Amino acid sequence: MIRSATIATLIFSLAPIGPVLAQTSKDQQKQEDEQRAKSEDARRKAEEAISKEMELQRQRAKVVIMAAENEARAAQEEAEQILIEPYVVPWEVDKDFDKVRVLFDMAGAQHEITIMLIEEGKIDDAVKEASKIMTLGFPERYDLFLVNELDEIVGELESRSQYDAAIKILQMGQNYLHHPEAKAGCLMQVAKIHRMNNRRDLAIQAYRQAIALNQQALAKREPEKKKK
Repeated sequence: MIRSATIATLIFSLAPIGPVLAQTSKDQQKQEDEQRAKSEDARRKAEEAISKEMELQRQRAKVVIMAAENEARAAQEEAEQILIEPYVVPWEVDKDFDKVRVLFDMAGAQHEITIMLIEEGKIDDAVKEASKIMTLGFPERYDLFLVNELDEIVGELESRSQYDAAIKILQMGQNYLHHPEAKAGCLMQVAKIHRMNNRRDLAIQAYRQAIALNQQALAKREPEKKKK
């Protein structure tokens, strides 16, 4: 009888365990769901912050690129205004179009020959070939094109430390350019190369020649402004 009562007591005392365990399991599940929701919300906010930062960086990069492009465009327009625009007459451009188109093709081929010779280390031959570009007979309003040609060839020579050859080409080009501004540009490069090689007296001399040519160009443009 005592034994039966003991068993009954145990059964009675164990009876609530099932619902308690079920409630505990529900609470744990709820906590896990809440933690998962918090983690998901934190992840989403982090992704949004990263996305916003990347968009800001893209916008900043776009602004910087646009500013650089505008600056380069303004410089190009200014150079063209100095070297080309005052000398262009529309009917002359039309009249010379066929000739100039052929000259551009010839200059392009001559340019490639010059660059290949520089790459092969045949510097003296490259200088001779470069001189042929200058003697093709471009009208004076194409000084800017010739200056760009000189810049590219001189850049190739400088990258190989062929400074004397670069100076020779610049001095040669100066003799074939028409406008003082263009000639002064060549002299500025000559001065820079001399200075890089610690030939200060020659650099100063070239800088002074460039200044004189620019003063000549300014003096020439003053009467044109007064006429307007």
